[in-house]
Order: sequence, then C-alpha cells, then structure tokens
Amino acid sequence: MPVTPSDFIQLPITKATILNALEKARLQNFRDNLRHRPSIVQLDSSIRGYIGEVGLKAWFASHDIYFAEVNTMNEAENMDIDFTFCGKNGNYNLEIKTSLVADIDKSWGDILRKRDIKLIRRGTVTIEELNGDLHLQIYFYGHRKKRDNLLASLNLDLNLPSEELYDKMKLYLYLDKTFFIGWIDKPTLVTQIQAKSKKTWAYGMREFWLCNLGKNAKKPLQIIEYLQRI
Repeated sequence: MPVTPSDFIQLPITKATILNALEKARLQNFRDNLRHRPSIVQLDSSIRGYIGEVGLKAWFASHDIYFAEVNTMNEAENMDIDFTFCGKNGNYNLEIKTSLVADIDKSWGDILRKRDIKLIRRGTVTIEELNGDLHLQIYFYGHRKKRDNLLASLNLDLNLPSEELYDKMKLYLYLDKTFFIGWIDKPTLVTQIQAKSKKTWAYGMREFWLCNLGKNAKKPLQIIEYLQRI
C-alpha cells in the first residue's frame, strides 16, 4: 500500500533540540551544493538537517532502535553518513533527506503526488553506485520560497546569541512541523530505477534520481521491522 498522510510520523522536537542544532550549524563549514542562497538561508538549511537527525534518532530510540555511529564522514566521497546501524548481517548506512514544501504545493496530497525522496545523483554514477543503504525523507511543513524570502529580508547578524536568533529566524516553527514521511531501501530503489525510461530530474545545481514519495516510498513504521530483520 502507498504512503498516506496518516502514516507520517511527527518527530519529537524541542526548543533545546533546535538551539543545539543552531549551534552545530554555526560551527559547520557549510557548502551549498544545491543552489546559490544567502548565508542565513544556508544556515537555516543546515539547522533543519541537524533537527531532522536528532528527531529521528529519538523516534528510533522510542522503538528500541539504536545506532553504532552518527554523523561520520566518508572521506573518499566527501559525504556525511547520517546513521550507521549494526544489523545481524553487517552494517547499514541510513541517509536522511530534508525538504521544505514547494510553494505550489497546498497539501500533503500534492507533495505525495509530485515530490520525490531527495536522492542526489553525484557526477555520472549509476543507481547501483549510489551511496547509502536506506534513504529517509523528512519534510518541514513550511513553504520554501516564503521562508527563504522572509529570512533574506531580516538582514541579521548570524553571530547574535542563540536565543535571539531562535526568535528572529522563527526557528520555533520547526517544533510541530517536522515529519518523517517515507523511506526506501537500496535494493528496492535499484529495481525501480532500472525499470524507468526517465531516471532522473534536475533542480538548481543538482540532478536527482526519480523516486516519487506517493508511489515508491515505504511507510515510516515499516522501517522498524526492516531494521529488526536485517
């Protein structure tokens, strides 16, 4: 059965989570690999990445799923590996994708019909060469251009105290708008992509593999059984 909005998991996010994510993001040497964005928009994107990771980690822990490593680096690929899970048959890398809602999308139904798990194709790699064993998609329910324009209009000093940035950047909006909405394992993804005549789409400076959320993604809760089995 395809994913529906009733399957989405609202992740447990607190103010402390967001403030910690803000501080980690400010220490990060952020590289904008999607499109050219103002510094404050880049910072906001990085904050969302950390919020998503912490929220997912807490949700997995509530189901007695724990990870051997978090936020390690594949030096050869210069890629961050989000979570490493030790299964009975070896280690598995989980990659977390985060997105804001496209401004033309007015409902979760629009997102499921039109959007994909955000799987970046790096260079000329084939789908078989894609890094990561499981790919998880998080959405923050807020419209991208609307938020980007708001942030860019603030003209803030990004070295302000965390509490002040929290309020002025309206980071509190992420408290109840952060959702885990679907995932896919690599074997399933490879099979799906191989069967498609059109395999990728492009946005900004990136190319992405086609993996529609409504048709191809698995329900969030199914990942618990999957990890318990592998």
